[in-house]
Order: sequence, then C-alpha cells, then structure tokens
Amino acid sequence: MRAPKSLAIMAALTLMVSMLLPTCASCAASSSTFGRAPGPQPLLSSPCDWDNSTLLQRALAFVRYVAHIDLDSYRMSKPYYYSDREMYVGHILQGVQFYLGAYDNTTLIDVHVEFVDGVFIYYDADLWADDRYWPAGVRPASRSRPKLTRDFDGPLDAAKAIIRGYMDFADAPYCSLFLFMLDAVGEVENATLRKEDVVLKIEVYEEPWNDVEFLFYRLVELSNGMMAESWESVYLRVDMDGFLSYFGDDWAHYEVGSTEVNISEEEALQMAVEAATRFAEEEGANVTIAEYSTSLYLDPPDPYTDDILRDDIFKLYPVWCVCIWYSDIFQSERYGEVWGYAMEVWADTGEVKNEGPLEWGWYDDYDDLPRKPYRPQEGSTPRGGDQATPPPHVTEGALLLSYWPLIALAISSSLAAYSIRRVKRSARKAEKAIQSLAHIVRPPTSSCP
Repeated sequence: MRAPKSLAIMAALTLMVSMLLPTCASCAASSSTFGRAPGPQPLLSSPCDWDNSTLLQRALAFVRYVAHIDLDSYRMSKPYYYSDREMYVGHILQGVQFYLGAYDNTTLIDVHVEFVDGVFIYYDADLWADDRYWPAGVRPASRSRPKLTRDFDGPLDAAKAIIRGYMDFADAPYCSLFLFMLDAVGEVENATLRKEDVVLKIEVYEEPWNDVEFLFYRLVELSNGMMAESWESVYLRVDMDGFLSYFGDDWAHYEVGSTEVNISEEEALQMAVEAATRFAEEEGANVTIAEYSTSLYLDPPDPYTDDILRDDIFKLYPVWCVCIWYSDIFQSERYGEVWGYAMEVWADTGEVKNEGPLEWGWYDDYDDLPRKPYRPQEGSTPRGGDQATPPPHVTEGALLLSYWPLIALAISSSLAAYSIRRVKRSARKAEKAIQSLAHIVRPPTSSCP
C-alpha cells in the first residue's frame, strides 16, 4: 500500500533539504486558517471537476477537523494535484498530496486526500518519525508524536471523535449508527459485532504498529435469502495516541443496483468447472478438478478486469465467485505455476464478470476460503458436491467468524483497486520534485457548478 521505500526516502530527503532554505517574505506572515469550516458535501448528479484551490481547501478541512492534526504547528510543501477519469468510469477522481513538516523538525507527514465528483472518498497519512529518513543536522532528539488539536484517551476515544468530525465535515448521517456501535464497545480487542444490518469489525495490530482498525460495512439480504456484504463501508485506522493513518468512505458512493439472484450456485459451479476443464486441456495439463469453493457477494463493475462493464461503476450487483482447485499444480508457459481457476458470474444475469487461472502468487488470497470436494455425477454434465448452505443467521453482538473468508475476499478486492491507484500516483510523484515549503494562504471560496 505504501510507495516504494526508495521513493519515500528520496521525497523525504528532498523535502527536508527544502525546509533548510530561506523562507520568502511573502511566506513569513503565518496564517492560522487552513481550509473552510466543515460543511456538507455537494449532492451531485453529474461528475464535478473542482479547481485546485477548492480541492486544497476541502482537503485541509479534513486534515484539521476530522484527522485533528494541528496545522498551526506545521509548514506545508507545495501541493501536488492529480486527477483520474479511468479508475471510476463516468466519474472524476481528484486528489492532492502534500507534506507537513513540524516547525521543530520532529515529525514529517505525507498526506493524500481524494474526492470523487467532489465527494470525499479516501485519506491517508504516512508519519515519518524514524530518524533514518532525516538528513544530518536536523535529526530529532526524540521520536516525537504528531501535533494534534486534542488529546485522546486511546484509539476508541479517537475513533469516536474522528467519526463525529466526519459527520459534520461530510454531512453523513449514516455515521450515527457507527457511533452507537462504538459506544457499546468496552475493551478494545479483536472482535466482529453486528447491529441491525451493519457490522463492525475491530482488528488490533501489535508491535511495531500499535494501532487499531475499525471497519463498518453493510449486510444486504438477497432474493435467495442469503446475506451478502456490501461495499457500503467506512473504515479507519488510528494508533494509541489517536493519529489517523487512513480513513475511507465507500458508503457515500456505492449503492445496491439489484438483489436478484437468478443463477443458482450449481449453475455457476457448472460454468466454472467447464471453463477450468477447458483451460487445463488447452494447456495440456494432466489434472482433474479436486475441490471448489463458492461465494456470493455484492460487487461493482471493474473497468480493469470485467469482460462486460455494466451500468454505473458505483452500482453493486450480486456475484457468484467460484474457485476451482486442480488435483496438481502444473506449469503454464504463459502463467507460470497454476493451481486453480476462478470465475465470477453476475448472479442476476448469468453473464461472466471475469475469469482466469489462479497463479501461484494468488494462493494466499484464496487459501482461507472453505473448500468442498468435487464429485461429478455420472451420466450428466459436471456438477459439484453438496449444495452450499447459506451462512447462519448472526445475532446482534455475536462473532461473524463464518463470514470472514468472504469479507476478506471483498476487502482484498477493494485494496487491490486502491493499490492500482497508489501505483499510478507513485509514478506521478516520481516525475515531480518536491518544491520549497510555504505557509498556506487561505484559498478563495469556490463551489462546483
């Protein structure tokens, strides 16, 4: 998820050198105002293309009022702006990246904030307090913590304050249930809880991170009675002092396009078995189908992988994901070591979303899925073993262990999409030299037409 280490070190060194340069007179007059006060995000029916001043204004408002970073204690590098019309077809992703350097040279923060059609979607902040990244002469005497606008009583207190700040910043009433669920949490420990159709998953990271991830996502009941996790999610990660390292809101963007399941699990399995068998024969592999796994979840169209790109990129539709495990790993001239085959089928239309062989590098991403032995019936088209049963009903407050393999698959898909964005961003950053620091002058108020 992070930029390559060499790029990070190079950027940090370049920035710190620029911090030693004389500050121009026009920058000497400090400004205590960073962005405008929190306010509702625009309701948009079409893509919105902000100017840079508006983008920076909203990004700094998030940093101050949601992440609670004390911007008065930092000077800022010249912002780098970027936009992307490929990641979300039919929409505009706009982002800004800048560095915050503490006046006492103790901390350095690499900040990214992104919006889609003028609506917030993602924030991350890399804290560089490790003195290996600091040039000689300006190394901090101690590894100081970032300057925040308030003190927090641990990560749970910080998460509540961050959610409250975000509710005001983004006019996001759906976050009120998140606060209710956080209020019900006692000790911060690994847990998965449910309230109504919303799930809260808490994951505690030990040394060396010492931080906590809070993930809220929605469960949706499909027409066949099964429950599926949705991309409607809000997630954040904070350390023990309350420093927010990332925050994402997919809830504001994604919506369910259909809950109809017109393709059965056995039909989806048969499609995948036929494709996997055909692929192995084309590769000349002497293997049979040994095991399989089926999952049903809601997914959006993916412009990078889908064979058919349907409707809006933020609409969610039910998908059967079928993973096939071969009896042996075989060598493919094109794909290398192949151990399985995967197919995603739109459950409402029966069309193939995407398919392909599972190379050895993908093994860990799918190995935790529950497998079943494949037993074809004689005298019929290929069929699977016992029909998968719907996940058991989960009572409020109970652990959702049976959901976790499916949740992990959905989350990994989301993170994979974000990784593509970060790779593209890193390439842009490598082409741009970090310019000298300047105090922020309040940008003019601007709105999107």
